[in-house]
Amino acid sequence: MCRIYKDKNKISFSRLNFYESKNKEKSASKLFGAPARVKKHLAYKLGQAMIENSKNILGYIRMPFVLMKIYTRYKKEQKTYRILINVNSNLLLPKLKEYADYKEALKLKEHLSYKLGEALIKANNNWYGGGRYIKLWFEIRRIKKEFKNK
Repeated sequence: MCRIYKDKNKISFSRLNFYESKNKEKSASKLFGAPARVKKHLAYKLGQAMIENSKNILGYIRMPFVLMKIYTRYKKEQKTYRILINVNSNLLLPKLKEYADYKEALKLKEHLSYKLGEALIKANNNWYGGGRYIKLWFEIRRIKKEFKNK
């Protein structure tokens, strides 16, 4: 803890030492959990739901509702995260590149579920395209073919 002195220079000096020691502790410790953070991305969640619901006809009927539920839940989580960051900036998560297991996260980004989710998000954001979901269908077929070839 920092000590409180009557002299302003000593207060700032003691706080500076406190924050320097905290920064040294952070740099010395390695961060883990990058794959878990990738699994929390919207693209991964949507792709995972697409794969799980594409196994039977009932799943195809249910799929738009499941995807919408995942999307709304994700938006609520992001909203609460932004509020928490505004309240306490120390809760800000570091970049993925700063994690020790970053290479595992890159491998997860190459999985079928992540690619399918990215394609769905891209098709949904392409509002001016008339047949955006028809193009999505062809994109899904291309992604599946690439995945089978690997």
